[in-house]
Amino acid sequence: MLTFHKVKTEEDLEQVYRLRYYIYCLEKGFEPKEKYPDGIEMDEYDVYSIHFVAKVFDEAVGTARLILNNPLGFPAEKYCKADITAFSVKKEQKFEISQITVINKFVKELQFQITKIIN
Repeated sequence: MLTFHKVKTEEDLEQVYRLRYYIYCLEKGFEPKEKYPDGIEMDEYDVYSIHFVAKVFDEAVGTARLILNNPLGFPAEKYCKADITAFSVKKEQKFEISQITVINKFVKELQFQITKIIN
């Protein structure tokens, strides 16, 4: 059974960070695994974020986060040079969705479940 929920416990948060390490460093090779010797992929935006985890039974298979307004700004501003002032929404009401990850073997299953929910 697939579930998707807001992270409320330290145990779930650690699962999120370990899953991001697995996907970004080992499965996809986006990040060097040597940068995260403890097997936990975190960044400076995590403390300003609401985290979500997708699980099949008790196994974490996907993650996402909402980065809330914070003193660092948003990754899109830093890395993509996005100008968020172009939007007519107050900065404190803005957020960025990021770190959306899914283990390869579950991508099709999650797509199917999301399509079923939407339709």
